[in-house]
Amino acid sequence: LSKLFKHVYGIEINEQAINQAKYNCELNNITNVNFFTGISQNIFQNIKHLPSKETVILLDPPRKGCSDSFLKQLVSYSPSVIIYISCDPLSQMGDIKGLIKKGYIIHNITPFDFFPHTRHIENVIILKLKG
Repeated sequence: LSKLFKHVYGIEINEQAINQAKYNCELNNITNVNFFTGISQNIFQNIKHLPSKETVILLDPPRKGCSDSFLKQLVSYSPSVIIYISCDPLSQMGDIKGLIKKGYIIHNITPFDFFPHTRHIENVIILKLKG
């Protein structure tokens, strides 16, 4: 992703995952990425200086989906594109319905079967803000 964007910000609750990501950036000479350790509800405090109309948010929440608090902040920030990755399409659709009501349209849906012969899939939905 770092090659596609001027700046990339990663936010993760697990500090060890952040350390691994920083190490990977060093190995690959990637310099346009910043990482923050913390809960997703605080993400918008870290990126409020970025213009929302030029921002793509990539979400990969836990199986239960996003919290109501996070979704309210996300809609308030109004990024132009949301890429929502989920291992539970049912919880994902619950969140997506709310985003559609707030002005987003589904641009693309792609399921990935990483676990053949099981009921588990990863599902990626790209949403774009109308207008």
